[in-house]
Amino acid sequence: MKRESVEQINSKLVISQAIAGDSAKIYPHMEEVRRWLRERDLDQWTEPFAPTWIENKIALGQYFVAYYEGELAATFRLMWADPDYWGEDDAPALYLHTLAVNSTFSGKGVGAQILGWAENYARQHDKPLLRLDTTADNPFLVSFYEKAGFSHMGFTTISRRRIVLLEKKVSP
Repeated sequence: MKRESVEQINSKLVISQAIAGDSAKIYPHMEEVRRWLRERDLDQWTEPFAPTWIENKIALGQYFVAYYEGELAATFRLMWADPDYWGEDDAPALYLHTLAVNSTFSGKGVGAQILGWAENYARQHDKPLLRLDTTADNPFLVSFYEKAGFSHMGFTTISRRRIVLLEKKVSP
């Protein structure tokens, strides 16, 4: 299957929408990132991501892949609504979920570049807000998103875990 949307971010990073064949790479990638987080006592994702769940999200057009110098460096999802975390809300927002940067690419700015790309994607689709969430017990990620300009919008509880809701205005 051919990729329809591929965007060269810079000389090293390419982002594209995931296609059906990508699930075979995304699943082990997600498990590796989940394992790496667990080793650091961070329970960002307590449950494994089932291959069928990943395939369903790809089919919905939500999954994106980021390649750094030709290697899978990160995956993430974009959604137009997020009632599970944000409730029934008609805010003009794009929701970023499941951002997973492989530890091999830590410190190379991949996460920050993906956030910048997602901000542009939101603007291109007339969404003046970019929203995301993270577990409240992950101070590294909370700080990372705050430094990237995201503001606290509140908390929610999902599966007995406290979740921080964050938002950034991305309008010009």
